[in-house]
Amino acid sequence: KKLRFHGQRLRVTQAPDPSTIVWENLGFTKANKGCRKFLTTVVAMLAILLSVVATFWATDFQQKMLKTYDVPCPANFTSLALPTQIHLIENDYHLTHCYCSQLNVAEQRRHDQLCGRYLKERIRSKISIYGASTIVVIINTFFTIMMDKAGGFEKHNSLDAMETSIMVRIFFAKFVNT
Repeated sequence: KKLRFHGQRLRVTQAPDPSTIVWENLGFTKANKGCRKFLTTVVAMLAILLSVVATFWATDFQQKMLKTYDVPCPANFTSLALPTQIHLIENDYHLTHCYCSQLNVAEQRRHDQLCGRYLKERIRSKISIYGASTIVVIINTFFTIMMDKAGGFEKHNSLDAMETSIMVRIFFAKFVNT
């Protein structure tokens, strides 16, 4: 049965517990609260966008690095004499990984003329991936802090509504970000 008052449809919900009502927020209009919620949502979306861009950039950088060294090694490269291996690398830089990937980092540093660029690109690639991962973690932490502050800024009528809003938004923001 639809409830009506002076021809207008009524929507009835259970009232919050009086101890959870934030009385000073009752004076804010729905439009004002909506604008505040929109603003906090925009800030959250910008943070997610930053995270996505950083992750995409790091992945793209790593893929470009992998493509550089995607050339197959010559048959029996590892069984060739060292001078022959070095000669092949000097003639085709894309074969550097055939020699340098067999060495540990300390050995790659000792062979800086051959492996220096390869080692630097691998280190940059790893740093970019770790950096993107760190940005995701930082932004997830930022979401928790920001949503706590946003709950107060959005001027909810009750503490229950504020906590529900905070938890739902943190969940979705972290889900999308991760």
